[in-house]
Amino acid sequence: MSDAINRIRSNLLSMADEGYKSFHSKLIPNIPAEMIIGVRTPELRRYASSLYSVMKKGCADADEFLSSLPHYYYEENNLHGFLIEKCTDINECFAMLDVFLPHVDNWATCDMTSPKIFGKHKKEAFEKACQWISSSHTYTCRFGIRVLMCFFLGEDFDISHTDIVLSVKSDDYYVKMMKAWYLASLGAERFFLVYDMLRKEKIPADIRKMTSRKLLDSLRISREQKELIKLL
Repeated sequence: MSDAINRIRSNLLSMADEGYKSFHSKLIPNIPAEMIIGVRTPELRRYASSLYSVMKKGCADADEFLSSLPHYYYEENNLHGFLIEKCTDINECFAMLDVFLPHVDNWATCDMTSPKIFGKHKKEAFEKACQWISSSHTYTCRFGIRVLMCFFLGEDFDISHTDIVLSVKSDDYYVKMMKAWYLASLGAERFFLVYDMLRKEKIPADIRKMTSRKLLDSLRISREQKELIKLL
């Protein structure tokens, strides 16, 4: 292991919070506890910012870290995602994600990585999201659906987007749950569109059940709307 990777790993280990590790390990049961350090997300984001800052000044540690896949620790993957978020060139960002996403092995790392630059390049981000959605890799597919959820539910929404999401064929729980999360988020924006899809059973039964549960848990729809969901 290089000196640069050792320095970054030592810094991460110095931020360990055993209580947080114990709590967070239960949320991502497919990751062995020994691969989780226990670094709180705000602290990890601050560290990513400082690494990116020195990288711009010519320090090679972050560059070396980004080229050191696969990582061992969960937090190393999260740090990698946070560094990608800071990329200011859309094509470079896509290229970095194409290298990184196949190594993502849990829902949390997948969902925490959300480059703001996508908001400035909607056309390119949509096309790339569709490519990711077609992937057979669980978390690449989940990431693509999440891009549609985070950046394309407002004025850029089109009903064809729901067809793209629902066309995904996967028995993986984490893909199914992201499909339901997408539909529930859409329901918070356009309730009766999603309600009609649920009522007319245009959604597979398992996704319909997950979506309904998420809508009932949502703070973004009214009590009256929740009663309509219950009646289904």
